Amino acid sequence: MRTALQHREHPIQVYDRQQAVDDSFDVPRNYKRVINLGQTVPTGPVASASIKNPADDIQAVLNAVQENEYVQSCVLNKGKLPIVICYLPEQIKDMQRFCTAAAPTVL
Repeated sequence: MRTALQHREHPIQVYDRQQAVDDSFDVPRNYKRVINLGQTVPTGPVASASIKNPADDIQAVLNAVQENEYVQSCVLNKGKLPIVICYLPEQIKDMQRFCTAAAPTVL
């Protein structure tokens, strides 16, 4: 119910949907309960408080390739989403060790 109210859905719609589900643990006793819950949830934008430019996020990832040990590579192609490859050297060593064990491994 909280999520629906955060997305600014009308309380009567939330109440009717919960009644249709008929799960005794989630069904509010009355419409007033949904209204009261609606007064406690934040009604601001659901995503982020500040709207950012996607280019800022891409620039942050590109910077992370040089600064962060976990981000190993970033591939940019025109017309496609960026590909970010993240791993630690210890993780690659673990994969090599487990995949070359005597038991068959599915990766």
